[in-house]
Amino acid sequence: MTRNMNDCKWKMKEIHKRTLIGNRLELARSLCLEEILQFLVAKAIISDEVAERIESKRTRFSRNVALLSLIPTRGPRAYEVFIQGLRESQQCNLADMLESYKSQLINTFQAASKKCKTDLEIQHTELQYQQSINNYNVNTDLKLVEKDAHDGPIGRLFVENTTIEFYQQTKHESYKMTSRPRGSALIVCVSRFKSELGISDRLGSDTDRKNLTSLLNQLEFSIVHVDNCTADEMQSAVKEFSKKDKLHDADCVVVILLSHGKGNFLYGSDGGKVRVDTLVQNFDNAHCPALRNKPKIFLIQGCRDDEIASNIAHVVTDGPPLSQDCCEAIDHSLSEANDRRRLPTCSDVVIGFSALPGRTATRNTVHGSWYIQALVKIISKHAKDKDFAEMLTLVNGFLRSKSLEQEVQSDWHETPEFRSSLCKKLYFYPGIFAKSSFRE
Repeated sequence: MTRNMNDCKWKMKEIHKRTLIGNRLELARSLCLEEILQFLVAKAIISDEVAERIESKRTRFSRNVALLSLIPTRGPRAYEVFIQGLRESQQCNLADMLESYKSQLINTFQAASKKCKTDLEIQHTELQYQQSINNYNVNTDLKLVEKDAHDGPIGRLFVENTTIEFYQQTKHESYKMTSRPRGSALIVCVSRFKSELGISDRLGSDTDRKNLTSLLNQLEFSIVHVDNCTADEMQSAVKEFSKKDKLHDADCVVVILLSHGKGNFLYGSDGGKVRVDTLVQNFDNAHCPALRNKPKIFLIQGCRDDEIASNIAHVVTDGPPLSQDCCEAIDHSLSEANDRRRLPTCSDVVIGFSALPGRTATRNTVHGSWYIQALVKIISKHAKDKDFAEMLTLVNGFLRSKSLEQEVQSDWHETPEFRSSLCKKLYFYPGIFAKSSFRE
């Protein structure tokens, strides 16, 4: 009995270890270290001295690798505490990824264990188990490659670091962007609506959320997630976020809103409406003095059409080079009066919209919205040496050219827009960090 219990404990620890190894690259690229490191110290998984050694590593990637190498050596509690830390630090997508992978390993092991009768058969099954794990990894990678070949940044994103030379050349004409974390980000994702409303769920929006989280983690933003909130909850969440004390130390703030929309409104899960300019106003110089003279980024993914041509929901299908999978049915049952009041004037603000006023935004049910796909791809590629306005212009051009290639009605061509009151260049400077005295 004792031997069986010990074997069981060993197998569970081995499964945890294999889970971390199988997801090591994605964790090294996407993990936001600061908050979870302190969580592990508080839970006595690592000491303050060890945490300091990890933080002393030169790059974000090397710090993440150092932590991931250490966790398997910290005893049977380390994995579960690590998962808990991911959830406490709003990195639930990484926790879900690990737990899903672990479940696959356990199912594979249990299926193989049913055939074990003798010690010799057990050894043989362990070999089969290892081979099945290797095959599982290979098959997963192949599926990701096939899925990425046509549409979207599904899978692994990688943001290249800015060089010291580029930073030195451009820092005097740009906003300060050297704090760690770089700043704070809020992602509000409404993908499901009350069934009695008759509003279609936003399939593919979870992919947008995942890709944006990976990108912002690599840009060193701390992230707050709010999912499937009502209109009132959306307003409260944005207002509460604008009042956070940590904004005093942030070099930049990002607010991303993903939902159904019409005109200047976004919809909560209850069908309630929220004005976009009302949300933005929480961050102006009067309401949020902590962000004066600091860049404030708002990204809005939602339709902006004003007129209702009919009560029939139109279905848009993707054409090459985007995925052949069916796009969302654009919901035209949301009736709202035309409201064209302009957004309030704020300094140091840039607002990116997924569509022009009066037009719809397109979303793929598997790979996410066209706008977020393009945005994440371009920022991950060019953040090292292009300012944000340049990257938004590239997004506009990319989607305009891709829309023209689609074999669909011209009414469904998607052209984003952005509005800016930025006073300087806005570079993210990935990989560049400094103490308060670093920049004059």
